[in-house]
Amino acid sequence: MILDFPPGTGDEVLSACQMLTGNKRAVIVSTPQEVSLADCRKCVDFCKQVEVPIAGIIENMSGFVCPDCGHRHEIFSSGGGQKLAELAGCGLIAQLPLDPVFLRKCDSGDVAGALSSSPAIAGEMDKAASLLISGN
Repeated sequence: MILDFPPGTGDEVLSACQMLTGNKRAVIVSTPQEVSLADCRKCVDFCKQVEVPIAGIIENMSGFVCPDCGHRHEIFSSGGGQKLAELAGCGLIAQLPLDPVFLRKCDSGDVAGALSSSPAIAGEMDKAASLLISGN
């Protein structure tokens, strides 16, 4: 089961951690900017307090893929996801760039087309899924 919670350590997250039995793991999604990393550091601390292992960190909006030239540009800070992973003692399991073509196709409901249009995102998502399924 996958539960998607907004950043923070509110009552919903605490209740879910307490009510769900069995093995639990957290995946923390951040962007490279410090404001997002600050929220995610709170999530790391929370996971440690409630003894939920962190399976990995995903850095969203990790660069921008130009639709004209295909090159990736770092338009936000960089390296934040890796620093957060080191703090959490886990791996940085994906760095998902902003890709306007991917986003347009997703917005129109064409997820398969979106993935085929963006090898960078598809590769990162495959890598993350493989790591999470294998438990590494």
